[in-house]
Amino acid sequence: MGRMLAGALAILIGWPTLVAAEQWRSYNLGDYAFGAPESWAVTLRRDDEIDLASPDGRYALWARLWFPDEPLLGYDDIVAHGPLTIAGQDALFRHSEFASERFLEYIFEPRDAEGRVFLFQLIGNLELGAELAEHQALFQRLGAELVVAGVPAVSGTASSAIAATPAAPVVAATQPAGAEWLDLMNARHGAGDCRLLDLDRWHHPTRAVLAANGALLRFVALCRDDTWPVFGVELPHDPRVAASNSYISPLLVRLFDANGQWDLSLIDPGYGALVDVLGRGRPDVSFEFMDLPMR
Repeated sequence: MGRMLAGALAILIGWPTLVAAEQWRSYNLGDYAFGAPESWAVTLRRDDEIDLASPDGRYALWARLWFPDEPLLGYDDIVAHGPLTIAGQDALFRHSEFASERFLEYIFEPRDAEGRVFLFQLIGNLELGAELAEHQALFQRLGAELVVAGVPAVSGTASSAIAATPAAPVVAATQPAGAEWLDLMNARHGAGDCRLLDLDRWHHPTRAVLAANGALLRFVALCRDDTWPVFGVELPHDPRVAASNSYISPLLVRLFDANGQWDLSLIDPGYGALVDVLGRGRPDVSFEFMDLPMR
């Protein structure tokens, strides 16, 4: 079973104070637009590249139209990677660790007329104290501002947040279970259309599969025109640990079958794990395991 542990996926649930109350500035590069805090200095600007740096020097944001003249995967310094969809476009997430730097990046698959792909990188300076949790959260926050050919990464977010970054969300006592993960679900599995279901009124064969395997169901959301379910669960074992394979693999296959062999996802906040189950239109079912963003 292939395992790809991605430390950051697309959208921030709680972002660092580094960007919490600051005005943002927008930038454009071909069909791509993105935002960054106004205090970040532009260190390089040309037709195919815009580089910025945070005031404290701990982070550098590089956005460029790049001709991929080397393999994207297969290097020892890559510690996590995984596919995802941003603004309706296929992209690759990649997390690389070097002696003094950490790279979190999105590589968009569509090529322009010159054969270039869009590369969006946030580099953390480890010697200056760029901690992984903050790096992940900042990358997710910056990724939330991406706009591709006029389509925002997160519906309703990209155009407004560039003008003024909203305050960190406050989770009200009456907020339904799973609401804090809707942004992440929309970024990875939907197009702004993910919606939570009422568990008291929701009945489906997948619910019985979860119960029979000792998984507590906390919420269910439907994304992609109600074709992609996301189950919020409490699993008895960490799904990313090899010792759990004998439990998690059969469970995921049973869920896939009970879901009519449509793709689905699980979120387990307790273990900080997200699992995609992919098999529709494919000869085999595969699983992608990722870390949830730090909160």
